[in-house]
Amino acid sequence: MGILLSLLAVLVAPVLVHAQESLDKGVLENPGTGQHYSGIGVISGWHCLGGRLTVSFNGDEPIPLAYGSNRRDTRHGCGGFEDTGFGSIYNWALLGAGTHTAVAYRDGVEFARSTFTVGTTVAGDEYLEGVSSRKSVRDFPRLGETTELVWNENTQHFEIRSWQPAHQSSTYRPLQAAPDAALENPAAGQTYSGIGIISGWKCSAVDLTARVDGGPAIPVLYGNLRDDTRTKCGDADNGFVVPSWNWGILGAGPHTIVLYD
Repeated sequence: MGILLSLLAVLVAPVLVHAQESLDKGVLENPGTGQHYSGIGVISGWHCLGGRLTVSFNGDEPIPLAYGSNRRDTRHGCGGFEDTGFGSIYNWALLGAGTHTAVAYRDGVEFARSTFTVGTTVAGDEYLEGVSSRKSVRDFPRLGETTELVWNENTQHFEIRSWQPAHQSSTYRPLQAAPDAALENPAAGQTYSGIGIISGWKCSAVDLTARVDGGPAIPVLYGNLRDDTRTKCGDADNGFVVPSWNWGILGAGPHTIVLYD
């Protein structure tokens, strides 16, 4: 019997080890190899096991990444785990125009790498403040159509707003934020389109969630590095983000977002 049990242990052990090793994997989706970036964007991706996740640009000091956003698309590849997403907001202008390399690490061990391009910044500024602009572009995205582009300072991008004629307007009533927190994206009165982010900062948090138009709770990652909050909070790991949010699912028109802790 002792010999039989030992034989079973030898046969089973490699299978268990292999199953565990298969979960030690992840993907860096943004920035992606061959992609072009500008303005305020997001570092994002997923890892099955999490841990201490960081990313380094061009060999510089690693940047910590918040972990735990819901990624149902990883359930099959991560052994049933869904809270595998990571992310952080980032100003691509900080890298300067040109080609750059990003390396993602789990507990100091590289698991993903990409080479990407950053475009020339607007007016040469890392963050352009105090300006507004809108422009109608004819025959875009299709011949005979006119699309309105609106400058969004929070994202440092022109956002597409093709669903609302320029003569229409909406009234926005921003809720009073807590004195130790700020919701930066989306901002009251701003226009959003495509895939974007929900982001801001809070000095301390337990369990952040967001609801748009009273809908289901959206998990919010907390703990990104925000050096600009040191004077307000006494530390810097106060950023929060939903790394990938599709504004298109809300439909055209005004909407309301509320954050909860």
